[in-house]
Parts: sequence; structure tokens; C-alpha cells
Amino acid sequence: MVDQFKLRMTAAEYLQMPESNQRTELLDGVFSRYGEDEMSPAPVNDHQRLVRRSSRVLEDLIPNGEVFTAPSDVHFDELNVVQPDIFWVAEDSQCVEVDGKYWCGAPDLIIEVLSPGTEFKDRGKKFRLYQKYGVHEYWLISRSESFIEVYTWQEGIFVQQGVYSIGDTFNSPALGGKSVDVNLIFPP
Repeated sequence: MVDQFKLRMTAAEYLQMPESNQRTELLDGVFSRYGEDEMSPAPVNDHQRLVRRSSRVLEDLIPNGEVFTAPSDVHFDELNVVQPDIFWVAEDSQCVEVDGKYWCGAPDLIIEVLSPGTEFKDRGKKFRLYQKYGVHEYWLISRSESFIEVYTWQEGIFVQQGVYSIGDTFNSPALGGKSVDVNLIFPP
């Protein structure tokens, strides 16, 4: 779709739209719905399996707070409201729930499962957005290559902590140094 035909709006306009189970996002003031633009149709089953497994692992490791999965809106600024695959909000987080409708501010940890239709955005615009607003930790999960890239926020930028594959474990700074077993996300 050509840029001049994309629907542009503010976060306030986006958040006034009717509630929907369909995944939508506002990135740089451009409204996108899965199945339009460069975004993919509904995620394939392997994507959904990775989201479910990752969410379960995260639920077992979080010291407090709550884990959410898409579609759930995270408002960063007046041009950016996204629906990460998974995010964790700690009890003392600066990310706050607004009227039981959406979250405002940077979650403590965000996980995106890479898909052919979303990888460019997850590694580009979303990476920069999450970095700008200080998401403490960002995991990119590759279903096609079975690895997890982990980035931690240090002194205003994301620093790659490592890339972890089946058989690996890593310690999550955002989770208080708890060990994450990659085999629980990608069964051997």
C-alpha cells in the first residue's frame, strides 16, 4: 500500500476506536491492522505455540506483577500504541494501567515472536521505540531459526546480551537474574 493512502491518526484517536480482538497498532502515527500493509495475516500455529510457551515460562519466573499477550495496547506516546506479543509489567513499574483499557509507558520486559511479515518492524521501528522509552529487556524470538536474541537497556540504549539456542540458558536481568531455559520455549 502506498504511504499517502495509509490511515494516519493520533494515539487519542486510536484509543477511541471500538474494542476489537483483531490485532492493530499505531506506529509513527500510521494505523496498521494484521492482514494489511506489510503486516501478516493471523499468526501461524508455530508462532502461537511460541507465544504460549514463552508466556508460561515468563509467568513462572516473574517476581511480581502481570504478564499480558496480544492483543493488549501499550501507549508510548501520541503517535505510538503497539500490541507486543507478550509483555510483563512489574508491581512497581512505571507502566501503568489506564481505566482498565490499556497500558501507558514502557513495560519491564517485551517479547516479540518474529514472523516474515513483522520481523522488519520488530527489529526496526519497534526496537527503536522500546529503546527510546526504556523497556528494561527485549527478547526477539526466531521461530524459523530457534533462537532468542536478548537485549537489555543500559544507559539509554539496548545492548545485546546474547543469542541463545536450544540447549542454552540465560540469566534475565529484568527478572532479577533468574535463569531462562530455552528448551522450555523451543522443545528439542
